[in-house]
Amino acid sequence: MLTIGRTSALARLGIKALVLEGLPADPKKRYLLELTTGGERLVEAGDLAGKGLEDTFAWLARKYPGQAYAGVGPAGETGLGASSVARVSRPSSWMTPAAPACP
Repeated sequence: MLTIGRTSALARLGIKALVLEGLPADPKKRYLLELTTGGERLVEAGDLAGKGLEDTFAWLARKYPGQAYAGVGPAGETGLGASSVARVSRPSSWMTPAAPACP
C-alpha cells in the first residue's frame, strides 16, 4: 500500500489523501497515475523502471512541465520497507536534460 498525505497540489484537486493498494498483474510493468481536474488515469511508464528519482523527476518535468509529482525510486519499485515517496511541488533547476526522453 502506498499512502501520500495532503500536499498543496493534491489539495487543489480536492484530494486529502491518496491510497494505492495491490500490485499490477505483470510485476515487471511500471505505471504512473495522472491526477487532473478532469479525472485520473493509469499510464504505462516502462521507460522509468529502475531509474533513480533524479532521472524520473527530470523525465516527469519534461512530460508534465510546471506540474507537481511524486515518485518512488528503485527501492520502492522492489518493495523495500525502507523506501519512501518523494515529491516535487515546484520543478527546479537540478532536473537535468540527460534523463530518458519522453514518449
